[in-house]
Amino acid sequence: MAPLMDLLGSAIDSDTVTSWNSFSGHSRGLSGLWEDLGSESLIGEFGKEGMYRVMPVANGLLDWSWRTSVMGILNVTPDSFSDGGHFQSVESAVSQVRLMISEGADMIDIGALSTRPMASRISAEEELGRLIPVLEAVVSMPEVEGKLISVDTFYSEVASEAVSKGAHFINDVSAGKLDSNMFKVMADLNVPYVAMHMRGDPSTMQNSENLKYDNVCEEISSELYSRVREAEMSGIPGWRIMIDPGVGFSKKTEHNLDILMGLPDIREEIASRSLAISHAPMLIGPSRKRFLGEICSRSDAAERDPATIASVTAGVLGGANIVRVHNVKDNLDAVKVCDAILRQKSSHMKSRRLICLSTAYLLLMLIAGLPEYLDFCSNNSVSVVLCHVTPTPRSYVEHNNAVKAGTKKHQVQCSIE
Repeated sequence: MAPLMDLLGSAIDSDTVTSWNSFSGHSRGLSGLWEDLGSESLIGEFGKEGMYRVMPVANGLLDWSWRTSVMGILNVTPDSFSDGGHFQSVESAVSQVRLMISEGADMIDIGALSTRPMASRISAEEELGRLIPVLEAVVSMPEVEGKLISVDTFYSEVASEAVSKGAHFINDVSAGKLDSNMFKVMADLNVPYVAMHMRGDPSTMQNSENLKYDNVCEEISSELYSRVREAEMSGIPGWRIMIDPGVGFSKKTEHNLDILMGLPDIREEIASRSLAISHAPMLIGPSRKRFLGEICSRSDAAERDPATIASVTAGVLGGANIVRVHNVKDNLDAVKVCDAILRQKSSHMKSRRLICLSTAYLLLMLIAGLPEYLDFCSNNSVSVVLCHVTPTPRSYVEHNNAVKAGTKKHQVQCSIE
């Protein structure tokens, strides 16, 4: 049932979902049956027979359940907010990729169009002119074997050409809003797609209208899900979609902090509509962004790496699966510590779960054998101290009454929930 429930979600929001739920024979539909079976406890760390959610990419499977991936940023632009103009030549770009891979990057995200606030839009042709020479050089590097290459673009034409030249997936800051052909093209390309939350475009995203939120996490969830739903209806399957709440895009400082604290809330809100999308790999990109400079009084973006590490730490502990950063080396160390903390937490949870299961098993065995045990005690003048269990099996009640009516002592001293 796990793949089916991922696709349907838990909300009854269409005739199709209603029809599927009617097949279950359960009073609460498929969702109730799924919960009774164990739901999320069947998947991942505690799952049966190693069942994990995975994503097909680059002739393999991306399993994001066991560790966080680090995506290194390569901007081949003259005007990006942090490193614009640094890596425009093929030689400098290749050198930077080599450095990031040596520092442990799992992925490289190449962007040839700046999406900083107030950035002017260039044509797809100009973006391709910057991108393709660098992309061709990068994919031919021996060091990138086993690494994933993404291209940061909102143009469908650029996405199509990038994949044909070796890119493994597309990272779209607009979630298809800035090019009406993007979803159709991505469906045909059959590669993973990152859908990010943003209002407006880079030139308008920070205006007063786009910065109005009553509850930023709820509204991000709703707006991002609507884009993902449209992507699915256009032919992009849910198992090829990654999500990004869009830190820094149409957000104030307080909004960005709410996002970093509220990643579990965003997933939970999306889960009511689509379990698959709520469990999709989540990418966050707080690296060196303005809100960190505002908080730490760092006007120079290059001085915001310590603040980036702090925000990445919060994000990973909150459930982010991929972090997009400029400084791979230091952020990778932070990610490793976070992953170790999460593994330790999972280990303790697994131990507690096993203890609870063992206790429940012993308790059931006790209940099953209780009548015979009480007979033995009655015949041998043994005083019995019983634990009351709710609900109490009928056989226990009947035998309990019999013991109370007899001459031997019977006490009920404690309760087990």
